[in-house]
Amino acid sequence: MGDQLRYTPDGPRELRDSDYRPDSLTENKPKVIRNASKDLIQANAKFEPVVDPQEHANLQEILDKRAGRQRGKPRAQKPDQNPLGCRTFDMNCGWPMYRVPSNGSFRYKCGLYQQSHAQQCNHNHVDGPTAAKFVLSCIKQRLLSPRLLGKVEVKLREMARSKSNDSLNQHEIQQKHSQLAEVKEELQQVEKNLARAKTDRQYEVISQEFDRLSAQEESLQREIFKLEQIDQPMDIDQDIRKVLETIEKLTGLAHKVESFPEAKLLFDLVNARLFLKFEARQVERRVLNKIVGGKVTFGDTPPPIKLYEGATTRRKVKGTTNPVKEMPNRSAFSSKTSVSSAEEVNSLRNVNRGDRI
Repeated sequence: MGDQLRYTPDGPRELRDSDYRPDSLTENKPKVIRNASKDLIQANAKFEPVVDPQEHANLQEILDKRAGRQRGKPRAQKPDQNPLGCRTFDMNCGWPMYRVPSNGSFRYKCGLYQQSHAQQCNHNHVDGPTAAKFVLSCIKQRLLSPRLLGKVEVKLREMARSKSNDSLNQHEIQQKHSQLAEVKEELQQVEKNLARAKTDRQYEVISQEFDRLSAQEESLQREIFKLEQIDQPMDIDQDIRKVLETIEKLTGLAHKVESFPEAKLLFDLVNARLFLKFEARQVERRVLNKIVGGKVTFGDTPPPIKLYEGATTRRKVKGTTNPVKEMPNRSAFSSKTSVSSAEEVNSLRNVNRGDRI
């Protein structure tokens, strides 16, 4: 990103007004310019990639999406003091609940309520330490079941037996072998034609076809090797033993949890997520949003609601025309729908109209 000059086909030029971001909060910051992939110079390295290129591309796509949603969010100063960060969700709107300080402690408050300045959702919040202890108790309840290990072992053996009887890779391996046989036949034919070439041009054209088929043959051989490695018969007893050892470690960790960093580690290992549902309730003279239900999930269990996946910046959230959740009608909690200004009623304080203050 150039903060002084921009390069053009005619040489460098000074920045113009159109080169700056339109956001009023960052009006003095120039836009980020990314060249198209066709304009980038790339070359093959002389070593195998450290990670799979497709996995790297998928990860880069996730990071790009996250960058658009996380813009403007301050980084946590003490992430270990945020045990349920990105793991608590408001079921009323699908937004994550953000950690905010509260009287020397902290709580989780609806992100849509904060980012829209209370325009598109309610003041839904939950005490942070209480929520963390609740999720921790749910994990202990599952891990400390006396019949857990036996059930897990039986389920794992059933899954391993069904997988060994019906291998998903065998069909694909057979297809690759068929393609490899066809390529080898074509290579033999090209070799014969190469020997019969009479002119330099014929030799060059046939050589190019030979190189293409040779590269295709090597590629198919590598793919078959990878598939055969995946399809190798597994040691069921050893794999089950590893899973049971992991469960025992989680059980021991659940017993020893005494601080938020340890709880966060346990939540990350089991991928615990907390979903809370709120409703307005009459509390004396006030109407407060109270928790009326929820759900705790572990592992790859799908969420019980559709989670919000859009932009989270205040500028974009407040600019939306369709609120995610309408505000509830709180007048239903009032016994009187309208009050005359001349009528003597209870005020917001502990006095009545007409009393001497």
